[in-house]
Amino acid sequence: MTLGAAGAALGGAVAFGWSGRAVADALSGFGLGGAGDLANPAEIRSVDGTLTATLKPTLSQALVDDKPRKLRRYNGGLPGPTLRLRPGDAMNIRLENALPPNPLPVPDLAEYPGLSAEDICGPPGNSHVAPHDLNTTNLHFHGLHVSPKGRSDNVFLTVEPGQAFNYRVQIPDTHPVGSFWYHPHWHGSVAAQIGSGMAGMILIEPEDYVPPGLPERQIIIQTVIGSDAAAFDDPRQFMSLSAPRIFTLNGQYRPTLRLRQGERQFWRLLLANDFQFCPLDFKAMGLKAIVVGRDGTPLREPVEVDSLLLSPGNRTDVVVEGLAPGLHDMVRQPYRHGLVDLDARTIARVHVEPGKKRSRLMPARAATPPDITDAEIVRKRTVVLGERRDRRAVFDLAFTIDGQSYDPDVWHLEPKLGTAEEWTFVNTTAYPHPMHIHINPFQVVAISGEPVPERPWYDTFVVPAAGTLTLRSRFEDFDGDFVTHCHILPHEDAGMMMNVRILP
Repeated sequence: MTLGAAGAALGGAVAFGWSGRAVADALSGFGLGGAGDLANPAEIRSVDGTLTATLKPTLSQALVDDKPRKLRRYNGGLPGPTLRLRPGDAMNIRLENALPPNPLPVPDLAEYPGLSAEDICGPPGNSHVAPHDLNTTNLHFHGLHVSPKGRSDNVFLTVEPGQAFNYRVQIPDTHPVGSFWYHPHWHGSVAAQIGSGMAGMILIEPEDYVPPGLPERQIIIQTVIGSDAAAFDDPRQFMSLSAPRIFTLNGQYRPTLRLRQGERQFWRLLLANDFQFCPLDFKAMGLKAIVVGRDGTPLREPVEVDSLLLSPGNRTDVVVEGLAPGLHDMVRQPYRHGLVDLDARTIARVHVEPGKKRSRLMPARAATPPDITDAEIVRKRTVVLGERRDRRAVFDLAFTIDGQSYDPDVWHLEPKLGTAEEWTFVNTTAYPHPMHIHINPFQVVAISGEPVPERPWYDTFVVPAAGTLTLRSRFEDFDGDFVTHCHILPHEDAGMMMNVRILP
């Protein structure tokens, strides 16, 4: 099948490689976007206000680091296709679960003296501190400010192997402009599915947001689990923070990204992985970097940075400019992940080609939500993150929120629609926890008691090990049920998640 034929099979309006306008003019003479340069994922765009797509997760073999591995993927791609919409559009997405049937759990009772099989596994789907039913799935539209009810961003839906479900997601006319993503969110299978490739980007923007001549790169960073257990069905592999992970960018192992000296490109960075943090140093890549948006919210003013930290689930929209000619390593910088040291890892190369191109292009300015003021806060809450020993959990370790592992029948917090609250997460563990709140973004107010004057907007932000995070959120437009959880997905599947209900 040709590349074009493969794309047409995805449905909708599809474009490959570079996106944006006047692509040929932007790339002519630079050798970019062709052989040897990292291409964007396949793309499906809305037409006449509606995006129509089919996402089909399968378990199939793929070459990652030149070795064949079995991956769970959407539409046979790594990552899945990018979905591009405008504010006010609707998404009609058919999720067809083509993963194989779930095997019946057969625990090794010798590892759990004094416990029965039912004690360990419970009825199907009832274990909330350990992975289970790894081929059961659904969809979450991470960062979108949309309804959590019905066929929209409803993470309580269940789509079993062999079943299909039609999602209908209405994007508000006033939706923020930026980068978002989709991934599975069925509790018990999330770490296994995202850790083996099930993720894709969502872009929401007005028509003229990216100016002609500013090449756009969608860079989806994933860390598929690299072990001999290639089917990724061994919880001791995908739940282990020390198991080897293989970094890919748009499904490519250590690719090359090209630009000319003085040229600007618009990079949409997404860390769509299960657990590893990804600090990046732009100066070491020979680049100047100007951040224009984070987690789907535009900045009020562009900010030049030398480096940034991507936590699992984060997106950063950044305009980069080639400064130093040469071939530079893109390195995931070392990071202290609680009791685990993440080493420096070369994940790609950046080739800044000599030249005299001069560009000052930037994306169009977009609205940022107003700050949440003291007067808006109707309630302040404290949420405690912890851990406990539990013999049903992998490695006997379960995670908790307010002393309790996830219970699907308990709603921890019940804010009212049209109000704003301040929450302080208190981390009593030795691990950092990037906490993600569905549906509504939040402002970071303080970290470990130190105020953050700029109060940036995020939907996923790290609570330091043995530290605190104070944030504020408005509960606007949508009532209903959703969840808040750690986006280190082995922690989520081991219980660090709670239900939230927005009361009308």
